[in-house]
Amino acid sequence: MELIIILAVIAIAGIVGSGVTVFMLLRAKADGKRIDNAKEEARVLVSRAEDEKRKLLIDAQEEVLSIRTASENDIKQQRQELTQLERRFLQREEQLQTKNDELDLERSSLTDKQREMEESLLEVADLKSQQAQALEKVSGLSVSDAREMVMLKAEEEAQHDLAQRYYELEKESKARADENARNIITLAINRLSTDVVSETTTSVVSLPKR
Repeated sequence: MELIIILAVIAIAGIVGSGVTVFMLLRAKADGKRIDNAKEEARVLVSRAEDEKRKLLIDAQEEVLSIRTASENDIKQQRQELTQLERRFLQREEQLQTKNDELDLERSSLTDKQREMEESLLEVADLKSQQAQALEKVSGLSVSDAREMVMLKAEEEAQHDLAQRYYELEKESKARADENARNIITLAINRLSTDVVSETTTSVVSLPKR
């Protein structure tokens, strides 16, 4: 009887041990599948993250390239505008220099005319002095000769008055020319200063925040 009980206990223990072994094997297999599934999910997530990273990197590179291109275009346009402005400035400077040279020539011409006029006035004064001395000796001349002498003196005085008037007109013309020259130069400088201020531009490029 005891032997039967012992054998029964051994048999039950064997059955229980076999069941535990099978359970452990099944559990290990299930755990392996879960691990494989987890690895696959992790691989998919990593792949998606890498794709998103590549996409973000490409987008950032394209944005940087776009900003760089826009900046280079702005710089190129500003350089062209500055070159045009410099060219216009040089042209106006040349025009002012040409006008100044013309004014110098006009002043020189007026100076020459003034000197010639002064020499003429000196000659006329000398002639008048000689005539006055000659008139003192006309007492022995005939009436006809005296009349001719008087007419000649009147003509010379008229020429002197005309020369004096011409000299005064030359002085007035020179004064007006100098005044006009100063006005022209002042106006040109004012316009040039206004153009330089109005045509100078500043471009600001906003970079993306990191």
